[in-house]
Amino acid sequence: MGKLVSQVSVKTEQDVFQVFMFPNCIPQITPDKVQSVDLLEGRWGTLGSIVTWYYIEGGENKINKVRIESVDEKKKSITFKSIGGNMLESYNPFIVKVDIRTNGQQNLITWTMEYEKKSEAAPEPRAFMNYLLDFSRQLHSNPQLVAN
Repeated sequence: MGKLVSQVSVKTEQDVFQVFMFPNCIPQITPDKVQSVDLLEGRWGTLGSIVTWYYIEGGENKINKVRIESVDEKKKSITFKSIGGNMLESYNPFIVKVDIRTNGQQNLITWTMEYEKKSEAAPEPRAFMNYLLDFSRQLHSNPQLVAN
């Protein structure tokens, strides 16, 4: 099983964790990265909910259908497991965990990916990690950063 971990610091007055709990606000915050986020089953930010992300990575339209595997509101941590879409073309499983540590207006966002390549030819998902880091940087001081 492969694993990638990266961090980015974001300064904002808003609660960044709420963006991941209620991602339906993300297309307004980062329209160049995320086209839409649709809730298919369950409720926003709850265990077992299924959400489909329609996003643009490397100039290509992509889809990632995920199930929320764990949520810890006290630790500001949420884990998503891909159950459909582009990520499963190269990896199975593909799991992304986001942890947020807040100190005043500083938010340290840690992204952890765990994955198994379907073949040796599959690349490490570094491009997607960079995508997540760039996306996280766009949360900086965004006035639309409000959970719905």
